[in-house]
Amino acid sequence: MNLALGNECIVYDYSPHSDIPRAIWQGLEWIKYALNRIWFNNEIIPIINGHNCIKYFRICYNRLNKKTKKYIKYFKKFLNTDYLELVSITFNTKHDSDCEYYKRVVNKKVQGSDIRQFIDKNK
Repeated sequence: MNLALGNECIVYDYSPHSDIPRAIWQGLEWIKYALNRIWFNNEIIPIINGHNCIKYFRICYNRLNKKTKKYIKYFKKFLNTDYLELVSITFNTKHDSDCEYYKRVVNKKVQGSDIRQFIDKNK
């Protein structure tokens, strides 16, 4: 709903293993591709790590079942934007599975603080 309304949506992903997890570099691009196609009737060209992934994303899109597409289409009537503000914040962390730590991180963002400073101090 927030994406349809034109609000910025932030996906946080912290991992002890990788700077940018696959869920971000591929997953968010897939979400943008599918939403652009369904909501805006616009097939964007997904470039991931310098590679054109349009063929793969078309296959994945065609595998979406009718129920899923219908669910996504439902939100189209609320569109108040022509651009998706879907961004990510990723960091390496030593706080894997520390729910209290991530609760504090999200609360800092909600309060308008620069969470990057908070995270840098608490890696």
